[in-house]
Amino acid sequence: MVAHGAISQRDRLFNAIRAAGLALLAVAGTAVLAIPGTVPPAVAPTATALYMGGTGHPLTVPEETPAYIGGYVDWAYNNFVGPSGLCTGGDPGCAQIAVFTPADFWPVTGLDAMPFDESVELGRANLDKCLHGLACTVTPAPFATTGSQAFTDTSYTVFSYSQSGTIASIEKSYLIAHPPTGTVSFVFESNPNRPNGGVLERFVGVQIPIIGVTFNGATVTNSPQPTPLTTVDVVHQYDPVADFPTNPLNLLADINALLGFNYEHPEEGTGTAVLQGQYQDSTYYIVPTTILPILRPLTVLPFLGPLLAATMDPVVRVLVETGYDRTINPGMPTPAKYLYFPNPIATTVNVLAAVPVGLDNGIAYLSGDPG
Repeated sequence: MVAHGAISQRDRLFNAIRAAGLALLAVAGTAVLAIPGTVPPAVAPTATALYMGGTGHPLTVPEETPAYIGGYVDWAYNNFVGPSGLCTGGDPGCAQIAVFTPADFWPVTGLDAMPFDESVELGRANLDKCLHGLACTVTPAPFATTGSQAFTDTSYTVFSYSQSGTIASIEKSYLIAHPPTGTVSFVFESNPNRPNGGVLERFVGVQIPIIGVTFNGATVTNSPQPTPLTTVDVVHQYDPVADFPTNPLNLLADINALLGFNYEHPEEGTGTAVLQGQYQDSTYYIVPTTILPILRPLTVLPFLGPLLAATMDPVVRVLVETGYDRTINPGMPTPAKYLYFPNPIATTVNVLAAVPVGLDNGIAYLSGDPG
């Protein structure tokens, strides 16, 4: 009995110590959980790039091939989204998602196609669903299947090209009034609504009912802090969609820009972008042309054609540039200025200065030495 009583007392003491120890561990555990930054998030942070195509390219299967969509996304990411540094913070990386837009433009894409404005609004509605966590029509990598998917990401980067630039421009305005839960940034290539150069801003207020196009003005740049809709806008010089002449009455500049649609607007165009300026939440870049579009047809002629184009370019470029006012910030909304004419004395001086540059270009071409 004595021995049994001793054991019971010892057990009771052990249990008491054990209970006290567990209580201390529980308190300590609570203290650890209360330390900020020590608890991994329930869902890993995600960053997603949402890619929209240009006219005629809805980026859906089977309307497009997986190879085309993959190539388009690679081009957009490698040349614009990646270098922008905006699609970051994901775990892992930056997811690549192609977003459906009708991409119609009657009659360019067919007599049964919908008008431009209608196509843009349907595309914007689908993009907005993606950004607000609703089911939207997308083609995720590896771009083999198109379907409906909802996103709960923490960071989005929207890439747009040509017609989809208008979709992104309207959506950016909408997001200022209806903020999403995550952060959203925009990367534009060939934006029709570019504040200084976009054709839909140059002729703002004009409507062409027969093809359903409204020239609806410039992409906004005044998104509020502390979470601005950070924007990067890239244009190829003399692309008539996004670098239209300031003065449309300058016929030489107009012809050069219209030819620029073939040479400076096509998808998958590349080049080294140069910082053009900043304005509020937006940063602007331009990809300079080597040879003016109006002279590019000469380059198909053997030997003599490229020589003429290289020699003539500096002088003709000075004359083409009289149709542009490059002193205006690219983020400043700039409708057409029909009374804009540069100082004729300055233009004459620039033409004379361009002559030896053209001769030097010709010598460089003949010698094969750019220096």
